[in-house]
Amino acid sequence: MKTLLSFVQFAPIWVILKLFKIIPIEPRSRILGRLTGGVIKILPSIRKRADDNLALIFPDMAIGERLNIRNNMASHVGQTLGEILFNEDYAAQTKRFHASGPGIDVLKQCKAEGQGAIIVSGHFGQWEAIRHYLMAHGMETGALYRPTNNPFYEKYFLRGIKRAGEPIVPRGTGGVRTMIKTLRSGGFMAILIDQRQNDGQDLPFLGYNAKTGVAAAEMALKLKVPLVPVFATRAPNGLDINIDFQNPIEPTDAVTMTIDANQRLESKIREYPAQWFWVHKRWLMK
Repeated sequence: MKTLLSFVQFAPIWVILKLFKIIPIEPRSRILGRLTGGVIKILPSIRKRADDNLALIFPDMAIGERLNIRNNMASHVGQTLGEILFNEDYAAQTKRFHASGPGIDVLKQCKAEGQGAIIVSGHFGQWEAIRHYLMAHGMETGALYRPTNNPFYEKYFLRGIKRAGEPIVPRGTGGVRTMIKTLRSGGFMAILIDQRQNDGQDLPFLGYNAKTGVAAAEMALKLKVPLVPVFATRAPNGLDINIDFQNPIEPTDAVTMTIDANQRLESKIREYPAQWFWVHKRWLMK
């Protein structure tokens, strides 16, 4: 029964994806952004969570301005997810990705010397563009991900994100082992650090403590590989992506390093609030 329900839930998504496949990637990206964004905006639970999070972080901001951020966020996330679901086509868009920052030279040096590296980012901007850019420049990067609950969607989604680089490993003990093996062999791995981790530590994020995993920093220290924050911001035209490869985080201790990573992500979110995924259950609210 559960399998049947999963199929019924995925069937309309599959039909939409097949129909949209015939549309060129650039208009398809915009249309999917509006369509998926519209769905996000009308779902009460998601809309409320985004509104609550925005009110928590920006209490002095006018309600109308917060609503504008939420609505723009919905369209932005819709466009990003649409691009990820068509990752094979999106891989051909790397001419629109513009890299800057000292971190890119650090990664090039790691690649040349056969040293691994960990890239940390968040659900900000077009996060998959980071791995696409690295793949296009000879630095294939795997990723840690959280499996979805729908096996039909999972197969489709997993195939898409593998197009930007492998290995793609699920969260958990097995995934950690694969990551360590990849890093020790000179590979790169990417981790998004902005989701709530129930067994994580209470660390400051956007002014409030949030349960945060420190595994990325622990792994970087253990394996003596650089921890490089990277953020991909969508340009106003909606198609160009500016990728900021920042200086590696100084290797001190896992908590201090993770706080540094959080602060760097915070800076991007405050500058471009509509490009972060405000529907995460990031903070424990009553």
